[in-house]
Amino acid sequence: MVRYTLTDSKIEIDYGLIARTTRNIPLAKIQDVTVSASIPQRILRLGDLVVDNASEVGGTTVIHNINDSAPLCRPAFA
Repeated sequence: MVRYTLTDSKIEIDYGLIARTTRNIPLAKIQDVTVSASIPQRILRLGDLVVDNASEVGGTTVIHNINDSAPLCRPAFA
């Protein structure tokens, strides 16, 4: 089980069923965000969010099957 929480300062990722692990990614450390979707995901209006950060360990995090991910591709300052 995986739970993602987005706050005004970080992305928090909790995962594990028996043993729980929490990973925090400060928003200031995020270098790039990419949204990708396979053909089946596009049909189902899903997509994957790929977050690249400046962390030495695990610098790329993929958040799978985000509902209606297309609006995430739009620039924030458009």
